[in-house]
Amino acid sequence: MKKKNKKKISFQKNIFLLFLLCSVVPLLINTLLNVSLYSVRLSDDTARKYNNVLSSLGSNIESYLEEAERLSMSPYQYDDLIHLYTYISTMKKDTSSSPAQWSNYVTQYERTATKLTALSSSDILGLAFFPIDPNSDKGFVYRKSDCRLHEFSPKGYPLDSWFSYAPSAYKYITYCAPHTVSYYEEAKKQSVFSVVKPIRILDSKKDIGFLKVDVSTELFQHLFSDISISEPSCITILSEKDEIIYSTNKTAGKTFLETYSTNPERFGLVCSYSLKKSDWKMVYFIPYLEFYKPILEALLVSFILGILIFLFSVWNYRKISSGFTKPLRNILYIMHEAEEGSLDVRADETLTMNEEFEQITKQLNHMIQSLDEHIKKEYMAVISQKNAQYQALQAQINPHFLYNTLNNFVALNRMEERKLLEDSIIQLTRIFHYTCSNSGYSTLQDEFSFIEHYLFLQKIRFEERLDFRLYLDEEAKNFSIPRLLIQPLVENAIVHGMEDYDRPTRVEVDASVITLKGIGQCIFLAVMDNGIGFDKKKLNINKSVGLLNIHERLQLFQSESFFEIHSAVGEYTGSYMVIRDIHTSLKENRKDESE
Repeated sequence: MKKKNKKKISFQKNIFLLFLLCSVVPLLINTLLNVSLYSVRLSDDTARKYNNVLSSLGSNIESYLEEAERLSMSPYQYDDLIHLYTYISTMKKDTSSSPAQWSNYVTQYERTATKLTALSSSDILGLAFFPIDPNSDKGFVYRKSDCRLHEFSPKGYPLDSWFSYAPSAYKYITYCAPHTVSYYEEAKKQSVFSVVKPIRILDSKKDIGFLKVDVSTELFQHLFSDISISEPSCITILSEKDEIIYSTNKTAGKTFLETYSTNPERFGLVCSYSLKKSDWKMVYFIPYLEFYKPILEALLVSFILGILIFLFSVWNYRKISSGFTKPLRNILYIMHEAEEGSLDVRADETLTMNEEFEQITKQLNHMIQSLDEHIKKEYMAVISQKNAQYQALQAQINPHFLYNTLNNFVALNRMEERKLLEDSIIQLTRIFHYTCSNSGYSTLQDEFSFIEHYLFLQKIRFEERLDFRLYLDEEAKNFSIPRLLIQPLVENAIVHGMEDYDRPTRVEVDASVITLKGIGQCIFLAVMDNGIGFDKKKLNINKSVGLLNIHERLQLFQSESFFEIHSAVGEYTGSYMVIRDIHTSLKENRKDESE
């Protein structure tokens, strides 16, 4: 018997050694294939990472360009600015002007310009105005550093290259590549890039000059200072003429630029990002040697560690697998049952197992029991908390809607539309009265009245662009729903469906009683518009706070409710809800649940 046992053990050892020998060759082949695939995938992931870096940097630069562009449009929004520019353009022709009048214009200009630039980026240096008159010997610059307007001589500046634009398009904006100016500090040149906007008097359609918003090129150093870039690599910003605007490595940037126009990917990996606001381009260049060196080192280490881990795992598996397989299966089964919701199951503690698995089994049983108790105790507390959150959301009103409504009131007052203004104020008062109610639920009749008040105020703002229709079935008027359940969908129809849409838009809100087979009577709610629409495939309710709130409130109110959105780009958007059992009042439901 001993000899047979020895032979049996020896045979198992030989089979195990044969298994190891047979597994080494497939492992090596598999590892080599994985190394190749991993290198390709890592290359793609690295390129994607660099593209994300460029995209992030590009977004930052575009935000500064947008900020400068907004400042360039300020004369059309603030009268103090356009008044000064108009006065400057007529100073030589109008002999009646006085120093006091000039001082008044300058004071108002400086106050407004200070307000506009106070919260702007520190890299925005100021606003420079160049009169369009070729004989003008003065330019004017507002320096953000001292909040004062200064005169300077525009001579010596390449105005033609800065201000090239289509004369008929007063909205045209030019983005100027980095250049030096000396009108921000005496006897000191500063490198800036600029946004240039022709200034035109809209009434006479006469160009009076050019407004130049200057941004210090130190902005690029600030943006790139936190990015770790190896010595041979570089990030280069190129102008529309493929000239270097900025480079993190001037030497590498010049070398890369020499080959960029002919064969950009000859010596390394090239990622590019085009700025949307201008014709500039950001290029990330990484030499192949630098790119693949850490990849090969990491893969070599991973390969060695993989072999060692594999050998250790096989040995360790052979040694301890028999001791934990059965208790582990028991634990996994209990965990699966608990995951499925069966919290009354318990793991068998009588099985033969080592001390660690015995502790795990006891702790698992204790955890399941605790979870069961906590869920039962805290379920109602969680429901109460969600109700409180919903009531807090219901009490809010969109600040943009309030802002636009108050602006409409100002406009109606100026137009002496007293009756319409009075009606509008009454409608807004009813809206606030409805939203400030402590009740979390309302009838459809009250909800529709609130929506009608809301659309009435929006109609004043959008005039002929907005048309709406409300239909409430007589049998559905007294049906209770969560307060402000429909209004967010109506607001979405206006904000997302028509604000950026140049065609008239119709919004329809319907509430009808329907009968579904096997379910019974239900309320069918629909909010529809023929606005801009969207791609249904891109909709993710879980990522939309408003839509997710509606869905959760419906589920909390009636677990068998239905909520779905359909849309087609350029055609329509429809939001639909079905709520079951319209004859059971909300109070009776809550009373039954509490009992």
